[in-house]
Amino acid sequence: MRRVALVLLLPSLVAPLAARQQAPPPPAASPERVPQTVGMTGDEIADLNRRIRTFQAAVHSAIENGGSRLADRAEKLVQGAVELAMNGTPRINPVYIPGTGFHYDVQVPDILGTSFAMWSYLYKRQQQHAIPLAGRPLDERVTANSTVVKADTMVADTNFDPNTEYATFVRQELIEAMLESSTVLPIKSDEKLIISARVPAEAQANVLSHYKRIVLQIHGSDLQAYRQGQLTKDQVKERVLEFRY
Repeated sequence: MRRVALVLLLPSLVAPLAARQQAPPPPAASPERVPQTVGMTGDEIADLNRRIRTFQAAVHSAIENGGSRLADRAEKLVQGAVELAMNGTPRINPVYIPGTGFHYDVQVPDILGTSFAMWSYLYKRQQQHAIPLAGRPLDERVTANSTVVKADTMVADTNFDPNTEYATFVRQELIEAMLESSTVLPIKSDEKLIISARVPAEAQANVLSHYKRIVLQIHGSDLQAYRQGQLTKDQVKERVLEFRY
């Protein structure tokens, strides 16, 4: 499976120094420890942690699937000369807060800088020699004699942007995971499932050229309605709230 990179996250809030001294931030959540589990038995906490990690694996796979979709499409555009690859693996930090819901903070790996540069060079060079079809089928062109023949060179596609495509693929895969893989999570009707993603600060190829962070959120009541057949997949997708920063 080929890989690429992208990320989703919540915006940072900068507090005055005095405020930070009065209320220091809590430590980063760990998948091995569920906060605010007062009243839960040891077995219940262990089961909840297992469920949290199971969905964490689904989110991990969703990001990799998005990267693979981009790699497959990009490779075809340069006729297999080079592939785009992820610069590392996704990092996911889950936390559950009773009464609020499940939050997954995701750091999506960016596109590997070297492969991005090589692919961009080959893509631009091929586009300079490609045949613009001006609305004709992608596998046909018309010669000077008005004879239709099969095109034996690459078709110009100046609208393809790896950053935009990658962001789109990962977003689609994450929403799919939220709808289909979150059944493992005991989300209550008044709770939410949130996935926030961010681009690494050291990224060489900014996959979110206009937005550094994306937050996807859905209410537990909407997920329950979908699972009970009260909402279609298209309808529940419309209930997914999206914020960009």
